Amino acid sequence: STLRAVRISDVEGKVQVFEKGGIAFEQALPNMPAVEGMRFVTGDNGRLEIEFEDGSVARVTPDSSIRLAQLRRNADGGTVTAIEALSGLSYYELNGRGAEYSVHFGTDTATPLDSAVFRVALDASPYPLAVMHGAAHVDEGAGLSVDVRTNQTFQTDPHQPGEFTLAQNVT
Repeated sequence: STLRAVRISDVEGKVQVFEKGGIAFEQALPNMPAVEGMRFVTGDNGRLEIEFEDGSVARVTPDSSIRLAQLRRNADGGTVTAIEALSGLSYYELNGRGAEYSVHFGTDTATPLDSAVFRVALDASPYPLAVMHGAAHVDEGAGLSVDVRTNQTFQTDPHQPGEFTLAQNVT
């Protein structure tokens, strides 16, 4: 099968799980399987961590949401993971050990170069992606792309396609 299931490794507070447009689980639990298409929404006291096969993790902070847009295996058996950051603040610690990861936020897509640790904030525009370790390649929705490295912050405004800034710090 090309389908995959990953695991919810940690849950604190209120975390709802949505699937196919409705609530699948009123409360997420540790060690629950997570499959393609699931959307996770944290409450004001909720936190969530999803662990992938290679030890990579996605962490979701209070009042935030993400969706597992794609969890597949390609023809050679490697894993393909696409995550949509939908709202709030989320962190990604992604290993570069042969797996393919992408994180979509607004009109942009971040792909780790080798191993990377970064966060995406969607509470207010512009949307920053800050890299704490490693590097991420960001494809900006209007066809522009840039590599964001350790201690750099990429910012884009979804209302100004084709424009972004790259700061030499992480706040």
